[in-house]
Amino acid sequence: MTTRLHKPVFFHLIHKENAGGVEIGIVLSKEQLKQQFHYRIYSVFSLRQGVYSYSLIQLFVDLFRFRNRVIVSSLWASHFIAFFLSKLGCTWVVFFHSAGVFHSMDGFCKKLAEKHGNYFLADSDATASFHGLKNYFCVPYIFKDDEESDVERTIDVLFVARVDPIKRFDRFVRFCDLLRKYRPNLNVVVFCNEDFSVHLDEEARLIAKTFSYNYNASQQQIRNGMSRSKVFVSTSDKEGFGMAIAQAIGAGAVPVITRVGEPANYLDDESAIFLNSEDTDLQIASKVAEVLASGWSRSVLNREARDRLSGYAT
Repeated sequence: MTTRLHKPVFFHLIHKENAGGVEIGIVLSKEQLKQQFHYRIYSVFSLRQGVYSYSLIQLFVDLFRFRNRVIVSSLWASHFIAFFLSKLGCTWVVFFHSAGVFHSMDGFCKKLAEKHGNYFLADSDATASFHGLKNYFCVPYIFKDDEESDVERTIDVLFVARVDPIKRFDRFVRFCDLLRKYRPNLNVVVFCNEDFSVHLDEEARLIAKTFSYNYNASQQQIRNGMSRSKVFVSTSDKEGFGMAIAQAIGAGAVPVITRVGEPANYLDDESAIFLNSEDTDLQIASKVAEVLASGWSRSVLNREARDRLSGYAT
């Protein structure tokens, strides 16, 4: 009697289909993964054909079509759903993406994942260390330079993130206000999934109204925006690998970031401009203004960042 083996089918659950490092990483890797595995992506919160969580409904339909099912979960809502799917006989691979707790549900879902997950992935050693993982696979971003582009860099400052208080959009707004003391005509572009103003006070809202916004843009639109940007700013209080930062570097932008998560390991003061305490933001704004005014300085900083990131990934 012979046993028929069924190749595993990977169902990757993500939070939303919008701006964010996790989504960027998945989109960049999707075609390569599909060449090697039976790989599908589903978003927990999505709106398609007028139906909320349409992708999730499709997931439950597809689950019954295959036998050897592997659920890969990214971010808390995905972990929560994957826990229940694991009780239906699915293998559960937990993918941790951040060296920090973003939501009140993170702690609860983290405990579920650690107790019931079958395998563990982390986007960096910093993330694994934060979550106390001992047996895990580290899956860093495999850095690849974008092709050289002659596109004019018309965007001075770019910000890409899903709406979340941990991203500190309030600090970004105030930093840009300081930067305008040196560059009054500063062109600021924001890619996000919804209105950030709910997390701002009245004064900051007035400043933020001067920015240009792109809501729920495609990943290709985000990458095009990065390739037209001089500086990419991340004001996050917590990060994992910093996928959006890495992608912006690959697109030729200079990283201006907080010293958190794995970016603090793969970048240094020769390859990035670090935002330290908020008390020093005016001083840093002066330095960023000088970099914005000098194509040569931007080129040197970006090349250092590319080299550092390329060496880290290999």
